[in-house]
Amino acid sequence: MPHVRAEAGRILSHLLVRSGLLRQSADGEIGFLHQSFQDYLAAEAIVEADDLGLLARRAHEDQWQNVGLHGLAAQCLPYATELAPNVREWGIQRATGSGL
Repeated sequence: MPHVRAEAGRILSHLLVRSGLLRQSADGEIGFLHQSFQDYLAAEAIVEADDLGLLARRAHEDQWQNVGLHGLAAQCLPYATELAPNVREWGIQRATGSGL
């Protein structure tokens, strides 16, 4: 948030209390209220860094499925031909139970 002029502690407090995106656990750990926020933002960062190979390499890992889907659906239409063969192969393997 480059346009915000406030100290980091105040910004964090605002995000925790008012944004509805973050939460703080009893042990003080801060995380997203819902995993979808993290997955979406991870996909955005990967697409922005032009590291689509990372999505393709990780598509078979359960914890990366939603990141890959967010990346494909939200940002990757211009790159669909690069991603599609990998996603298609992963889908075939999941559907047939091969390669798991």
